[in-house]
Amino acid sequence: LVFRGVVLSPEGQQYALVQRPDGSVASVRVGHYLGLNAGRIVALTPTQLNLIEIVPESRAGFVEKPQSLVSPIS
Repeated sequence: LVFRGVVLSPEGQQYALVQRPDGSVASVRVGHYLGLNAGRIVALTPTQLNLIEIVPESRAGFVEKPQSLVSPIS
């Protein structure tokens, strides 16, 4: 997944554009889920998408892990 940027809807809602491995682009926003590890989007900035993933850990079962997708365009 590649974070491509942020757009604003006419109502002022922020959406992130994320390119999938097949080349298609999805629009997502805070609260949506993304990726294989059920990553919940918690914040958007013009250059970064922050999410919390649920990942397996041998002793604790599953743990929350912060993750970020950063725009390749500076």
